[in-house]
Amino acid sequence: MSESTKFSRRDILTFKPLVNALSEPGEVSKETKEATGEGLSNAAVFASLIGLAWMGSRDKLVHYKADSERRLDALDGFEAKMKETLRMKEMVSGLSVQLSELYTKWRAEYRKSRLVSKYNSETKKIETETEYYWKEPEEYTSIGIDNAYIEKIRDYFKDLDGKLGRLQADADNYFDLTSGDRGVFYDEKVLDKDKQFRSSGLLYGGVAVMFMLYEEALDERSKIMPERSFGIVDSKRYVGRRAFMKTAAAFLGYGVLRKVQKKFALNNVSLLNDIRQNTAKVTAQMDVGEQTNFSRFFGVSVDHIGDTLHHAKDLFTEGDATTVEGDEPDEGVRSEMSAVLSSVEHSIQQYATLFGPEKKPPAELTEITKYAWASRKIIEYTNDRTAKLKTRHWLNALALGLGFAGVAALSEAVLFPASDKIVESKERTYHR
Repeated sequence: MSESTKFSRRDILTFKPLVNALSEPGEVSKETKEATGEGLSNAAVFASLIGLAWMGSRDKLVHYKADSERRLDALDGFEAKMKETLRMKEMVSGLSVQLSELYTKWRAEYRKSRLVSKYNSETKKIETETEYYWKEPEEYTSIGIDNAYIEKIRDYFKDLDGKLGRLQADADNYFDLTSGDRGVFYDEKVLDKDKQFRSSGLLYGGVAVMFMLYEEALDERSKIMPERSFGIVDSKRYVGRRAFMKTAAAFLGYGVLRKVQKKFALNNVSLLNDIRQNTAKVTAQMDVGEQTNFSRFFGVSVDHIGDTLHHAKDLFTEGDATTVEGDEPDEGVRSEMSAVLSSVEHSIQQYATLFGPEKKPPAELTEITKYAWASRKIIEYTNDRTAKLKTRHWLNALALGLGFAGVAALSEAVLFPASDKIVESKERTYHR
């Protein structure tokens, strides 16, 4: 409490001013009135927000987990179909490893460091720091081989290798969608009401405390850091008006947010139908042709993989035959570049065998990828809706906190000073 009152913060929280107001004979002092109003305001703010947490936690809310009676690894002929996936993995795995080793050697040889002096505008001092830069042979960079290219192509094949590995490892988590959306069912789970109240109570209670004590917190901040103080907030003034503002904002916030909670609960009733519609939509998009199924899962087309391999072959063939003038390049770089070239040539041969002259992905491979893609979409959508359900209190508390902050700022900067001017104007008119 401000120094102009005889009541402490503890007195206000224990309603001592109210007790005094009821027991004091005669006219109640201004300090007692203000402290009583502040105590009742704080009680209203806290009670309304805890009430909001309680009412929100009593709403019955359910979420679902998508599942299937048959997993992808139970698909008819799964082992035979998976062989095509393994063949493609063999095509990219070795190359991915060789490119990683080349990048490691390249970085060790051509990434340099030096000490530089820079002016720090905050500390107003000259500071020394380490700066890293690339010093690569021009003979390589002029033909397109540099750290950026090696890193890019390394990540390209590493990403493909990772997707193929996860496709193999997660087969027992994906769904056999041979029968479409009919093969998917949903396990219903009801949110625990007591657990929801504990979490939402902490969130809304925290917002309530910050709103109740913001003027004192800013006062303390001004004492510690006067150069960064908020001059518009003075805890010694507007005590009564501030108490009214907090009470009105709390009840208004309760009303608005309770409507949001009810609407959320109402929409939750149709959550299962919404999830089912999404599943039907996803399964209807599965049969779009082998090329689309392939590129949709891997993020690149068969043609693009072939073009990338042939471009890499051209570059590393020229790089392997390049002689660097001046300082001899590290033998490790030369050795790794030759190894990458051999791996690229081997991958090109495997590419031709796997995709053929028509560059068409095997049907066995795309049948696996289409079910994996659809399963992932179904699971991700269901999990996303569950996440929104479980984080709603965080979002509501954030919105409520921002709303209270806006009301407080508007009141302190505009409404309270404006009300002073109106009162002063009326007093001048009265005295005339």
